[in-house]
Amino acid sequence: MEERTYHGYWWKPSEPEERYPGVLAIGSDGALSLELIGGFDLTNRTPLEGGGWAVGFSDQELPLVCGESEGTAITLLNCHNLQSRGGWFVPGYGPTFQRLYAQRALIGAHLEDQAVEIFRRATARFENLTAWLGRPAMARTLGFENDVAKAELRSLPQTKVVVDGWTYQVGESLRGFNFETYRERHVVSGDATSELTIIPPTPAGISAFDRVTTEFMDLLTLATGEACGLISLILDLPDDLVIELAEGAQRREPKQAELIGRRVHTASPDAPAVRPHDLLFSCNDMPFEEAVPAWLGVRRRAASPCNVFFGMKYARPGFTETRLLLAAVTVESLDQALTGQRRSFRQRAKRLATIPSATIVGKIIPDIDSWSAQLAKARNGLAHDAAVGVSAGLFGLEMRTTALISLVFMTQIGISEEVQRRAAETVLRVDVD
Repeated sequence: MEERTYHGYWWKPSEPEERYPGVLAIGSDGALSLELIGGFDLTNRTPLEGGGWAVGFSDQELPLVCGESEGTAITLLNCHNLQSRGGWFVPGYGPTFQRLYAQRALIGAHLEDQAVEIFRRATARFENLTAWLGRPAMARTLGFENDVAKAELRSLPQTKVVVDGWTYQVGESLRGFNFETYRERHVVSGDATSELTIIPPTPAGISAFDRVTTEFMDLLTLATGEACGLISLILDLPDDLVIELAEGAQRREPKQAELIGRRVHTASPDAPAVRPHDLLFSCNDMPFEEAVPAWLGVRRRAASPCNVFFGMKYARPGFTETRLLLAAVTVESLDQALTGQRRSFRQRAKRLATIPSATIVGKIIPDIDSWSAQLAKARNGLAHDAAVGVSAGLFGLEMRTTALISLVFMTQIGISEEVQRRAAETVLRVDVD
């Protein structure tokens, strides 16, 4: 995202009369920093019997800070003090300067409580959503016919599915062709951007939309084999925006707010998309209306192993040992989530390997007994007893294990054996010693 700056006045929702001028800076990675002239008194003062105060310097958290910048309402969530100067020992007086870090910002609305359930729907954009959907919203000829090459943008019907009362709908935001003339050449460009619309059965809070967007990030990460981050999230507020037109006419549009924040994985919307032949599966293999409910069922049943496994994708650890240990944790946790049975780690690993087709698993792990024994030994050595020793070949062991986990998820959501075989042979194939 582009860097942004908001100049305005800022206050606590509980003390709207105490306002401080300041500047909110939003970095390209979503990092949020607020600098105030003056600031909030975050110290703890205890009166002493002989007079004076005992001052505690453990800073308090500010759950919400509201602001107004040139007519734009802003709410900052979960603010922490980074730096303050002046005013510390005088009761009733805050600092003369303060710099706060905020976890997230809601641009376009004021909140008095983070848990308030007022948002009617959300529009989300994700990395590689367009590639995974595979909808033919844009087409072009591969050559010239009668000395003419053609391109077109198509407005396609939206596709939707309802799961547990929530509606999930995908479509494209189209921008018509743009003509640009340079001293050297002419350029024609078009834009079809895929979006996911999320509509709860009743107005929901931020945390509910956080859960859903994370679930879709994980689905796209599974399908592409690489981290797929959230690019943007727009929330619809309770009231519509009324626009006055000529002759007393009116037009109503949703009043919206954008939720911004720094994430573990920073999305790169302008980076090249995953190529179709590098996808493990797409909506051409399993329709959106079938893939979404199937995935949400698995993801919610196995939330803990999904958090560990996909967390490795969003913030890939630098050391092979760390990745292997997290993969082993996923194996143990995933088997527990799917079966609810108690068994040894090696039994869990071997059982997990029986979920996909044996032929497909064999393309990645030729010897299940040897693999499960090596994984158990490495896991015990890394997590429990260094004296056990950790064998060589950890990189290959980690790659085979994570590839198997991907196949297990694909099997659980109903991806066909044909598609899994293609993925195992072309994308997940592990050619390491």
